[in-house]
Amino acid sequence: MAHSNQVREFVLSDKGIHLLDVYVGSERVLFGSAGSGQKIKDRAVKLAREQEITKKQRDLEIKKRLMEMNIIALKEKYTEEEREIEVMIEQDQEREKTINEERNDMAVYRSADR
Repeated sequence: MAHSNQVREFVLSDKGIHLLDVYVGSERVLFGSAGSGQKIKDRAVKLAREQEITKKQRDLEIKKRLMEMNIIALKEKYTEEEREIEVMIEQDQEREKTINEERNDMAVYRSADR
């Protein structure tokens, strides 16, 4: 008769032999309460890792939103400064135009060559 070479846990009862699943951990095969206990520990470790990953994802999302808010604030500040500088440029250009007009008027008044 064919048989398995795998390590198995079995229970002898008045109904016969029953093969039970074993717990294959990262380092060894465990039976009975040792296997159940290790399975519980492994689930707890897995849950802790999943929770840590979720926390890191939340932290990353918060950092992303803060960065986006900072970008918006910087753009608004730039736009405000740009408007102020454009007004100063217009004022400088208007002063330059006024100075040139006054020079031309003075030259005409003095009958000077231009």
